[in-house]
Amino acid sequence: IDMLEQREKMRANAKLSRTADSAFKLGKVYSLPNPAVGVKHPIIHIEVGLADKVEIKIYNSAGKLVEEATLTEPPAYIKGVYAYEYKFVSNNTPYGTCSYTVRAFKSGFKAIETSGKIIFINMGYVITS
Repeated sequence: IDMLEQREKMRANAKLSRTADSAFKLGKVYSLPNPAVGVKHPIIHIEVGLADKVEIKIYNSAGKLVEEATLTEPPAYIKGVYAYEYKFVSNNTPYGTCSYTVRAFKSGFKAIETSGKIIFINMGYVITS
């Protein structure tokens, strides 16, 4: 089973877990790997408990929006916590330091907002299709 299939199974089991804290609050938010050396599709990991939706925006070093996504599926249950994970899908990797913003929403609660940085390092090779 590859990592994506494994994470999808974890998401499906998230609803069944009773040991994770489901409270809507900011936990850890990070990208991996970081720096993304020769990696075109890193993951942004977001711990906010159970949210109605999570919005992610990724900007290149010039501040231009290069990718955005809205996650509405249940979070995965990873190492004892609920976590949303977003895999960067663009094939136009913005090498250098990029920033990302995360906004999580839950009805009846103030939105959770945070941001971070991810560094893309080109290893000097070209990937062709």
